[in-house]
Amino acid sequence: MLSGLNIALCVLATAPPEMFSSFSPSAEAHRLVIHHHLNLTVSPVKHTASSRPRNVVFLKLHKISGSTAAYDIYTALNQTRQPFHSMHKTEYTRAAYVANGCGSQGVTCAFLQHMNLGMYAARGSGLLGSLLGSRAGFGDATVTTTILRDPVSRTLSGYFYGHCGPVDDAETVKATLASATARACAYADEYERTFRTGGLPALTGIIEQREYWYPALASELQLPLASFETSLPLMVKSLSPAAEGVRQQLLASAPFREWLRKETPAEFEWYDAAVERWAAWKTRLGRELESDKDTLLGLQAAYRERVGLDVTKPFTCTRKGSAESAAPLPALDWEGSGLGQGGIGRGFAYCV
Repeated sequence: MLSGLNIALCVLATAPPEMFSSFSPSAEAHRLVIHHHLNLTVSPVKHTASSRPRNVVFLKLHKISGSTAAYDIYTALNQTRQPFHSMHKTEYTRAAYVANGCGSQGVTCAFLQHMNLGMYAARGSGLLGSLLGSRAGFGDATVTTTILRDPVSRTLSGYFYGHCGPVDDAETVKATLASATARACAYADEYERTFRTGGLPALTGIIEQREYWYPALASELQLPLASFETSLPLMVKSLSPAAEGVRQQLLASAPFREWLRKETPAEFEWYDAAVERWAAWKTRLGRELESDKDTLLGLQAAYRERVGLDVTKPFTCTRKGSAESAAPLPALDWEGSGLGQGGIGRGFAYCV
């Protein structure tokens, strides 16, 4: 499998730049590098049997398909023969860490909750120190990862699904988002709040290329590609046709993108930096990553066929969030994963 990466990011305080367009050299990307003096250094990480990850931290940002990603990581780790435990919300304590045998005690523990965000904002990659204090070896062999989503898409998702204001038409949505209160409701500044102190984690992907992120993560965690073959989308609910039409109109609007970039420039900075980091990671992994991506997509298609799902649109979702499918979808292990409301997955279901 592929070796992982450690990538250090240094951002020097200067006038804030703007905008993400793509990873290709652009005026915006150039301005990001010139004005913020981004210094990306890449070095390979080699895992051995004795150094394989004992703590796995997923920064579950809002509106990045975080429930799907977190549950997929849980499922992948839960398939291994190594002792494994997913930390529930009530277990984010030193006592629970010790009681579950995490870290150097021999159990791989996964931290997949939204609570990771505040801890990372305060401590960066040493976030587990806020739980464990001076406990010797708490930081050994910990993998921290996340995926970022284009700020326009993520903000609109937060706004519409979070009921942050009227959704009657595009201009009304824009006018409402001019309010700091509405932007806070839509998590429009979450990248800046989360990464301002510690920067992006070394293993950062982007949701638009999740099909590559899973095999890269499998390599880092020393898992077989098949560990992620059962990935199926999870979602809270669908929008009404009218609201979805307004959302799509704003997604396609260049003026709206420019406006939002001026309102929340730091979010675009962080996403731009994430795209560069992810591109550097992909380049380092080389052709084998492309091959692994194709292999995993084949495994996922075969799995969906085995359980009776259509490959392109396996199931639909009602506005209340319940799954509708003739296929026998596997039961979701919310109790083991500790995800969802109350650790029992309330409010979540399979959806497209």
